[in-house]
Amino acid sequence: MSIDALGGLRTTSTLTPGSVYSVVSTRGAAAPAELRALTPATPDQLATLERYLQLPPSVTERTRALAESVTEGTTSPYDKVRAIESYLKENFRYSLDSPVPPAGQDAVDHFLFETDVGFCEQFAAATAVMLRSLGIPSRVVVGYTPGGRNPFTGYYEVRASDAHSWVEVWFPGVGWYEFDPTFAIPPAEFELANVLPIATVFRFVAEKLAGVFPAGMGGLLRGALGGALVFTLVAGVWLTARRIRRRENPDAPPDERVRNALWRVTSALSERGLTPRASDTARSIVARAEREAGGPSSGTALAVERHLYSPKPLSALETGELAGVLTRLADRVTYRAPSPEEEDR
Repeated sequence: MSIDALGGLRTTSTLTPGSVYSVVSTRGAAAPAELRALTPATPDQLATLERYLQLPPSVTERTRALAESVTEGTTSPYDKVRAIESYLKENFRYSLDSPVPPAGQDAVDHFLFETDVGFCEQFAAATAVMLRSLGIPSRVVVGYTPGGRNPFTGYYEVRASDAHSWVEVWFPGVGWYEFDPTFAIPPAEFELANVLPIATVFRFVAEKLAGVFPAGMGGLLRGALGGALVFTLVAGVWLTARRIRRRENPDAPPDERVRNALWRVTSALSERGLTPRASDTARSIVARAEREAGGPSSGTALAVERHLYSPKPLSALETGELAGVLTRLADRVTYRAPSPEEEDR
């Protein structure tokens, strides 16, 4: 392993499929006040970072002017980054069903001035382009969100569908520091532990298994004061069975990954007594799931239709995001605390 001039960790040989490696690192904890107080990069530093200041010829003057306008009144690079980040979060809407720019038009220009709608790739690209136009070294990063934490194992499960894109900005003395202008994809907002209390998980599992055991055992499970360990073991077995039944293959073709995730949404609705009818469309199923999850419509239903039927297929990144959004939607439906009406069923 080696470290390049910009602090990047690189291997001396190509990693082959099946390679296993471990990385131990310390994440920088620079406070906003520290970043704000940093002086701009020197000419020598900027020369080293030249590749992260380059802009394609298609970048428009109105994009450059917008960057100047949005950051007017700010002095430090950090404040300029935050100003652009806030502008995008306050004035643009996240959706996987984002329009495709016309042939010959700059994609960032189309996003900033004509659609006001996009997904992580558009938000990250617009941020990086605007920052580079101001002389601030930045780069778009494609990777993964932390995934979902399994409260029974303590591990985070990161799938291919957790693909995401964000921005890193270079600061003197600090190096690359990450910013995420895409507000609609919180890294771990839908962790099971954050969706509902563990007691509700236990009650949910006990009710699921009440019909499996002989008469009276369901009540015993629900009422046993010393049954926390039993609940944990039973819940682990039940969730493991669900995971095996619904396991996502990260190497599956994009179409299969989205269809598997859509199946999970359908199954989650069925488990709550909301089995879709044969006449229901994919769009109506996803829209119903969003209502059941208690969230507003995010354009996911339209994105599913586009993926399944449009002659213009989603990109690989869009497909990964769509599968991830559908997977998290299924988890939200599954683990949402039951309503009084559902408890009376």
